[in-house]
Amino acid sequence: MRNWIVIIILFLSISEVKAIDIFTMREIYFKASINKRNYERFAQVTSQISLQDSPVLRCYKGVSIVMKSNYVLNPYEKFSYFKKGKSIIEQAVQDEPHNIEIRFLRFCVQNKCPIILGYKHDLENDKKFILSKLNSEKDSDLVQKIKQYLTHVK
Repeated sequence: MRNWIVIIILFLSISEVKAIDIFTMREIYFKASINKRNYERFAQVTSQISLQDSPVLRCYKGVSIVMKSNYVLNPYEKFSYFKKGKSIIEQAVQDEPHNIEIRFLRFCVQNKCPIILGYKHDLENDKKFILSKLNSEKDSDLVQKIKQYLTHVK
């Protein structure tokens, strides 16, 4: 009986993660950079995202993988996570190049990325794109989050 309860709880928790909406994903993402516990929640949620999911969700998964490099000590592992996450982000951008949220996520990653990694080449283009599309974006939650982020960025 006890095993069945554990199985049901695990199933429900996985179902909850898979059914997460984009607004909750954004909240979890913005909290993920605050501390490791918040990052682990973000990583847990994004681990359920597959290659069949939308480009926006896949981009969040890529961002999560890049962020994981902040929590490993081995330089090879750090770079490996960075490359894998970057690849997923770039694929999402390629799939939906006019998606403001995807471009914003790439902008955030490139903005925080050390210059030595050479992943800042789209920073200015993404910022221009975001600013040009911001007023016509219908998702007020996304607009608020972008504006909030941009007020704290150089």
